[in-house]
Amino acid sequence: MSKKYQVFVSSTYLDMRDERQAAVEAILMAGHIPAGMELFSAGDKSQLEVIKRWIEESDVFMLVLGARYGSIEPTSGLSYIELEYDHAVRSNKPLFALVMSDKSCLAKVAAGLANGEEMNSTQYSKFRSRVLEKISRQVDDYKDIKLFTLDSLRNLATEDRIVGWMRGNNVYDVKPLISQIEQLNRERNLLLAEVKTLQQKLPNDSIDDLPLAGLDDEVQLEFHWYVPSEGRHSSSHTARSTFTHKWSEIFGVIAPELLSMPNDNSVKTFVANELLKRHKVRSSVQGIEDTSYQTIKIQLKALGLIDLAYSKTVSGGMGLFWSLTAAGERQMMLLRTQKKPMAEETGASPSLSHPRC
Repeated sequence: MSKKYQVFVSSTYLDMRDERQAAVEAILMAGHIPAGMELFSAGDKSQLEVIKRWIEESDVFMLVLGARYGSIEPTSGLSYIELEYDHAVRSNKPLFALVMSDKSCLAKVAAGLANGEEMNSTQYSKFRSRVLEKISRQVDDYKDIKLFTLDSLRNLATEDRIVGWMRGNNVYDVKPLISQIEQLNRERNLLLAEVKTLQQKLPNDSIDDLPLAGLDDEVQLEFHWYVPSEGRHSSSHTARSTFTHKWSEIFGVIAPELLSMPNDNSVKTFVANELLKRHKVRSSVQGIEDTSYQTIKIQLKALGLIDLAYSKTVSGGMGLFWSLTAAGERQMMLLRTQKKPMAEETGASPSLSHPRC
């Protein structure tokens, strides 16, 4: 479906009648709607506010800059076309500008349609330079204006931010979609009611009611490691064994590592290496069986000592990361901090020392 754009055309008037007419004809040829200062009288502040609203409600702003700076607005000291241009820029309006070439501007001066002094004024020069720095093209005559107006509108049509207009009979009939949405909402509400009913029938067992093993209890974990060959006639192989550890020992090993919130694979490797060290196993390749590792993960989660969450990795993918809960941090402090030794019962009070005593 083709959209129609309302294009606001800004320029000085008396010296640019032919050029404005060429721009309007090109806009109409492209199937769009021209709007501009022909509808207003310059010099009235209230009219300037109306023009700003028209710019805001238009889809595209077009400036055709000739040899004149134009009428000055008394409050700002700027010309009306510069105020219009600045308002379009501040409104983030899609815009383009056609700037008459030096040759065509001098022709305007020679024909008495522009004042050479105004063309050489500081305000005009600054404004012209600023316009040329943005999306703009220099043109020689009304033929160029028609050509570049059509080209610029065709390029702007690819921008998603231009809303545009469509004939009412070209718009999709949304009534069937609304009816379908209403039907889907009714089905959704029925399903939600069914889910609620099923949830009420579920047992109310919670994790707090389960007889979980505590930190003083033991668990058997399976490990494997690589054993290199010891001689010419022996071959390397993978050894496997089961070792018993207390949960306090396992958590005490893992907890400090979790302060840096490592990913799941790092924790698995770290656990295997650290626990196997306690059994004098040292190998270039070693690990913990996946079932044992998942048991560690689930048990520590159930005890409320760790959190597991998926997050973005450095490479942009997703990964599972470990971290300590507040309860886990407290438990780590109890397990891993050094306690102050008790004073020997010699009858003497423990001495207090201070650098300044």
